[in-house]
Amino acid sequence: MRIPLLLLVMSLVATVVLADVCPACKGTGRVGCGRCFWPFIGKCNTCSGLYATRAPGPGCPSCRGSGICPGCNGQGMTCLACNGTGRLPAGTLAKRAAEQRQQNLEAIRHALQPLAFMDGGTWALRHTKGTDIVTGTYSVRSCLEGTWLLFQEASRYPDGRADDCLIALTYEPDAKGYFMLEFAGSGQAVVLRGPAGGDGRTLALAVVGQESLRLVWKILPGTGLDMSIEQQSSGGWNRLSESRVRQGAASPPAGSGVPPAAAGAVKSGLRAAAFLAGQWETQGQENNVAVTGEISVEPLFGGTWYRMTESSHYADGRTLEGEVFLTWVPDLQQYRLIVLTVPGQSTDLRGRSVDGGRGIDFRPVDQEDAFRLLWQFRPQEGLDVRAEMAGEQGWTPYAVSSVRRGGQNH
Repeated sequence: MRIPLLLLVMSLVATVVLADVCPACKGTGRVGCGRCFWPFIGKCNTCSGLYATRAPGPGCPSCRGSGICPGCNGQGMTCLACNGTGRLPAGTLAKRAAEQRQQNLEAIRHALQPLAFMDGGTWALRHTKGTDIVTGTYSVRSCLEGTWLLFQEASRYPDGRADDCLIALTYEPDAKGYFMLEFAGSGQAVVLRGPAGGDGRTLALAVVGQESLRLVWKILPGTGLDMSIEQQSSGGWNRLSESRVRQGAASPPAGSGVPPAAAGAVKSGLRAAAFLAGQWETQGQENNVAVTGEISVEPLFGGTWYRMTESSHYADGRTLEGEVFLTWVPDLQQYRLIVLTVPGQSTDLRGRSVDGGRGIDFRPVDQEDAFRLLWQFRPQEGLDVRAEMAGEQGWTPYAVSSVRRGGQNH
């Protein structure tokens, strides 16, 4: 997430990858003995000499679980990818990364093309749940260089209850499937994944961790969407609810609606960050490169989520964008930060309150010991942010930034 407010968590990872250090041997010039690696340079699941990244496997016929291969006496063999130098020619990885990024951009845009007719419009929604009829609107727009589509729903039950959500949809080229995040008014976020049908007009997305539930979209080009939520049983898939999204007169429901029962606890946890709503400017450095930017922060669903839209301008000429979503998880007593970036990438972080509630220590869910993002609230001024990477000497600052109201950063 290469944006000053969050100090580029995605950029921390990218910098490591793009340093022209050979990824096969991690710069050592040596990899595990060929007897253990066989053809899988750098990916041995059993013995890999002194360079093992996993515990040696007791079934390895060479080292027999000792982790020291008799073929090389634990010294490893010369890395074939870099010829033992530990590095690749300058610019090699950057060039490969740029080529891969462009390929991913094209693949994502192509996959989202069937929904392009909805971009920029507001659509009428009619949703049936049992005997209830829910009505409202869908506002659709693309963002982040066309690699994400955002569907913002505002709808109401007959008794006035709110049923609002925001859906972020992209495509994962490596997995050859769609990736969806649904941000609910209760402060929850659900992750769904799934392939497109053969005609590219049907999406069947299963709820991650609860694969017996799925969301099915049938795209009707130029007309709208038919959607259903289905549950799997021994007899197949049973439809629990269905929706129709169509062109025509559509206006958002009047009033804010009755919020979900969980909204109070979520908003209470977000109280320390509520002052961030509004327009901000950022100024800082990332890896010794000056960065400035603009941030727009708005509450969603009455304040159970905060959405941050940022554009960042680097001294080397780059301009990068990001969409960031912040909430509070009462059950865990933690903040949750979800970052959407180009091309079609997302990062999920959890944050704990520090410094008596005046700051947040964010860690990526799957790499919490690799890097961290520190927020320090300045209620009358703004926010100070620092990103740090883990190393042998402890945490090392990688980027710093200040977030201030317009004109206060100069």
